[in-house]
Amino acid sequence: MYIAPRVVDAKPFPDYKVKVKFKNGEEGIFDVKPYLNAGTVFKKLQELSYFNGVKAMFGTISWYDEVDFDPDRVFIETKRI
Repeated sequence: MYIAPRVVDAKPFPDYKVKVKFKNGEEGIFDVKPYLNAGTVFKKLQELSYFNGVKAMFGTISWYDEVDFDPDRVFIETKRI
């Protein structure tokens, strides 16, 4: 079973993206935009002031302990910079 490196830092980035840094030192941009209409939980992220509260928590990106993404999804879908 593969376990991706976990997120250790997250910062909001323009156009509903998040700049992330992983425990292994890799960095990249995770695009949240495709998920904004994917369900009621993610609708909260449409409000920019809420979205900008993103933090690295529990090895992934999270907002106020209410909304988060699977850490493996974040690692796989992040475009490295």
